[in-house]
Amino acid sequence: MDEQNKKEQIIPEMFHIYKLCLSIGLVVNIITARPDTKQNRIATRHMLFSNDITEFEALYMMPSDIKPTFETISRYKYDARADVARRHNILANCGDMWTDHYKYRTIKSLNDRSNAETAICFLPGQHFPSLKLPASVV
Repeated sequence: MDEQNKKEQIIPEMFHIYKLCLSIGLVVNIITARPDTKQNRIATRHMLFSNDITEFEALYMMPSDIKPTFETISRYKYDARADVARRHNILANCGDMWTDHYKYRTIKSLNDRSNAETAICFLPGQHFPSLKLPASVV
C-alpha cells in the first residue's frame, strides 16, 4: 500500500504479484515499516482486508519504539525476512522501497538510489531474487 498524500492506495504491481503468488499456492508474508501499535495494527489489517489482501501468513510491523530511518527500517525488514526464512525457503522478495531488499550499509552503491527505480536484484548473501518495483514519488 502506498500512503501518497495521506491517502492509502493499492500499488497495482504489488497487488498483481500478491494474487499470482496465491494462485500458485505460495505462502505470503507482509513486512511493513508501519509502527506496531494496537490501533495501527487494527487500522492496517482493516486497510488490507478492505483491498482484498486477506490471505497472508503473518503481518510484520516495525516496533513502535524504533525511530524510522533508512538504516533502522532496512535492518528491521532484514530481520523480519530472516524470521520468515526460518519457516520457509524464500523464493522472491518484492517491494517498492530499497529498504525492502537489503540491509543498510551492506551495499553502499544502493543507499542513495531513487525509490522510483525498478530492478531485479540478486543481492549478496541472499539466495532469492529481489524485485524492486517503482514507488510513488511526490
